[in-house]
Amino acid sequence: FFHFVKALGGLLKGRFNSKEKLATSKEDMMENLEIKITAEMVEEEKRTSFLFELCKGTLEVFHFENLVYVWMQKLCPLYSGGYWNFYRLSNGGGYMALCSQNAVTIESTNGFSFDMSPDAAGIVVTLFAMSHASDIFQGEARDNIVEQYHNLLDYVEFHPEAAKIYGAID
Repeated sequence: FFHFVKALGGLLKGRFNSKEKLATSKEDMMENLEIKITAEMVEEEKRTSFLFELCKGTLEVFHFENLVYVWMQKLCPLYSGGYWNFYRLSNGGGYMALCSQNAVTIESTNGFSFDMSPDAAGIVVTLFAMSHASDIFQGEARDNIVEQYHNLLDYVEFHPEAAKIYGAID
């Protein structure tokens, strides 16, 4: 293996000029690759089209939206409905979150029980809904929802309540 890496290094050496720095450690590579993923609330007039974009135009959009509400009822016993905001992620993903100023208690299927912001709770229930949808959707709709799940999961790392979200979905 060492000989292969040495030979590969020799081949690559000629492709970089002396001013370019090769990553020498895992930290260097991660620093060069890390791009912060951001969320932006979807404007009122674009809400319907956003859900179709998230589900790549399939009719599963109606089933998926309902799954989010069902999972909120399962994970938050005090939930009794409400208005939801939609968020578009800079990596192409998205999620739904309850529009509220009050903390939400999430009681996950893994025994996790914690108060979190409505935004963090929305991410948790959207991830649960996407996971559920990946089991019941077929073909392109399934492939898309799996991709969207990973897009949202990638965003969690940048969320202020990442530890709580990871705890709820673990």
